[in-house]
Amino acid sequence: MNRIQFERLELRLNLTSFVNIEVNAGGVSAFGADTADFNSDGQIDFLVSDFDSGFGIYPGNELGSVAGTISVGDSLFANGIFADLNGDSLSDILSWDFEGLRWFENTNGEYGESKSITDDPIVNSISSDIDADGDIDVIASVGPVGQLAVFLNDGKEFIPAGQDFAGIQQVGAMSVTDMTGDGL
Repeated sequence: MNRIQFERLELRLNLTSFVNIEVNAGGVSAFGADTADFNSDGQIDFLVSDFDSGFGIYPGNELGSVAGTISVGDSLFANGIFADLNGDSLSDILSWDFEGLRWFENTNGEYGESKSITDDPIVNSISSDIDADGDIDVIASVGPVGQLAVFLNDGKEFIPAGQDFAGIQQVGAMSVTDMTGDGL
């Protein structure tokens, strides 16, 4: 597995012109990154998966930079994305690694202990409302062979809803789209 070292992340936004936002990550060994307004202040915030120590959230500010770092979790080799997993309009964190799939609930800009979705090793994961019930569900690439598993969110918990899609193995990158235009 490649280890990516960086001193800063750069994001260019095209509103009416390009704006550079630098995130000084101070030698963080990045595994992945995502953006959202996790604290509902109208500014873009950064989620960086640190290879060695969980997640760092870098809250954006009105000056086009970031204000400090918030540490979340302590799992090694974890990856994650922002997603509103409980329907409260706040950006929770969906996290996965070889020890399982978890989510950290955002309670007004703070994250507590993670809640387990599965303890199976996860290679990759995405979130989408795949059953069109208004709750964000999870699709994950599970185990050493990367078979797909679906976890449906009923608003209270994630329920395993399918695994072992015939012939699909070694799933890395994933995306979800409505191929028929029917909303499902």
